[in-house]
Order: sequence, then structure tokens, then C-alpha cells
Amino acid sequence: MKLWLENVDLQIAAPPPNIQEFYDIEFSLSVRGTGIFLHQRKQNPCENALRFERKAFPLRKVHLHTGFLDTKLRPGGAKFSRFLLAFRIAQHRVQDGFLFDQEYPERTIYSESMEVRVDLASGDRVAGPTIQYRWLSETTNLEDEQGWQLANATKGSFRFQFRQANTLTGELCIQAGPWPDATTESMGIDAAQA
Repeated sequence: MKLWLENVDLQIAAPPPNIQEFYDIEFSLSVRGTGIFLHQRKQNPCENALRFERKAFPLRKVHLHTGFLDTKLRPGGAKFSRFLLAFRIAQHRVQDGFLFDQEYPERTIYSESMEVRVDLASGDRVAGPTIQYRWLSETTNLEDEQGWQLANATKGSFRFQFRQANTLTGELCIQAGPWPDATTESMGIDAAQA
């Protein structure tokens, strides 16, 4: 399973020439219903957020995580493996000063959580896995099975447009498939020993 962001672009006005801007992308991936993080990038307290200067935008591709899913680890009899993805993008501004630079308080320009459930067991090398999702800010009842949306694959991956925001646009991309994959097979790697 690979997760990344594509075409992340700012929709906010550029600052005056004497103000520098940079942006932190924070991301966490956890197994739903547990406190276990498979991956976490946060500026506070970890100081490992992905940081980009304003001039780097639009961001064509930002890798978030690569990992493995084991369908045998699902809760007893469950059809889906469930995950929670949380994103936060914070703006930082620093004004050049004569003696000292002045740093403005950070401003969150995007914050969202998405629950994803993956059914790899019913997928195959042709059809691939089934992925469903829901934005938690739109979910009023976590037990409601009607709130799930089926993700469609395009260009070999599942793509989710960021929820509507006046500050930012972009896509979350997920690519999931069986192991060993085509890359592994073409390199002659024995999956039983990898």
C-alpha cells in the first residue's frame, strides 16, 4: 500500500515581499479503533512535519507512507481492514526585521480526517481491492453503513479530492494490491523471504 498527495496548491494570496512563508504538512495513519500509529508526521512534538516554502507550490507529488496490509490481522470475521488518516496543513510567516525577524503565530489552513476501509481479500490481480471512505467531518453517525462512498480507481490508484476549502486544493492517492507485486516479480525477489 502506498499513500501520497498530488497537485497540492495554495489558494491564498501571496504575502508582501518582506514576509517569508512556509507550510507544514502533518499526517497520521492509524488502525481504526486502536491507539496505534502506523505512521505519524507532526511538528509538535515530533518536529518531523513535511515542510515546504511557498515558492515550492504547487506540489506535484508528496510521498506519505508505504506499508503492508495483512488481511489475517482483521478483527474476527470482519470483512474490512479500517484505517484513520488525519491531515493538517499549517502556514508559518516570518517578517524580515531590521534587527530581529518577527514570527507570526501559525495558522491552520486545512485540517481533515478520513476513515478508509479496505477489502483486499475479495480483490484479485485484475479487479484489485475494494476501498470505501468517508470524511469524518461529514459523518454524524459512526455506526451508519450508508455513509460510506466507494472509491474508484483511475490511473492505477484510488484518488480522493481534498474536501472543499478556500485555502487549498489537492488529491490524496492510495495504491493497494497483492504481494508480491509486479515490481517484486520483475526483480526476481522471493516474497516468502522478503
